[in-house]
Amino acid sequence: MNESEVHEVLRYFILYEYGGVYIENDVELLKPLDEKVFKQPCTIAQEPEANAYLMYEKKKSAIPFASQEILICRAKHPFMRYMIEQLYFLKDHSQNANFASKWYFHDLLHRYLYKAGQDQYKLQESDRIYLASSEWFMPTWNPASSPWVRKVCSKTLMSDEQEKGRRSRLRAELCRDLYPKNYTCAPTEASYTKHYWHNRPVHVASGGIEVEDLIPKVIKANFHGTVLV
Repeated sequence: MNESEVHEVLRYFILYEYGGVYIENDVELLKPLDEKVFKQPCTIAQEPEANAYLMYEKKKSAIPFASQEILICRAKHPFMRYMIEQLYFLKDHSQNANFASKWYFHDLLHRYLYKAGQDQYKLQESDRIYLASSEWFMPTWNPASSPWVRKVCSKTLMSDEQEKGRRSRLRAELCRDLYPKNYTCAPTEASYTKHYWHNRPVHVASGGIEVEDLIPKVIKANFHGTVLV
């Protein structure tokens, strides 16, 4: 594995062994994480619905589109163990990149919940997974994708009666909601973080505080920008 691949798998080993908070370095903290975030045994960020149903052309599934950009889990959580176990099913080095894919992470979470009985509420209380609203951690989509969203919605909203029967009901609802907003989105009062979609790492602003000054034991990797607490 190269350094980038090591980073992708290291998060799961550390979170399983110690628990804590994982965030990517292109995520900006807008307000402190509070008890609402930490009361769940494992909280996973959810991407905006517009990503899943407008940009990714993904059909509606049993769970929203999960993201590995922000993970908040207790130590020894079985989902972290499950992610580690999946490494042994990768047949060769070339498949390591698949392990880092957002698609692979989402599919593995889907398989984990299916394996647990197709209903996460059948899991023990301490083993449950909470998919946080995108408004909490990922309230915006990649600005570079706005033209594509506008194009898809224009086609959806202008389609005639014959086309309406084939288009996704959810997609149409999303487009109707985005149209008066000029196909833009922004954080709200409920948002803890803002994700910049790898367009740039978040640097300390004037007067800001480095995370190491607040939490001396933080692990801050130079490759890909891991921050583990």
